[in-house]
Amino acid sequence: MPSFLYSALDQDSLPQTGRVQAPTLAAARHKLEAQSYSQI
Repeated sequence: MPSFLYSALDQDSLPQTGRVQAPTLAAARHKLEAQSYSQI
């Protein structure tokens, strides 16, 4: 499964970076949104 690097803001508006595994970029975005992360 592909791995995607991300930079996002968590629910407290603190910057977070990391890696998420998902089959597509859209699925990776969905996983991050489900964790209350928002795009920078």
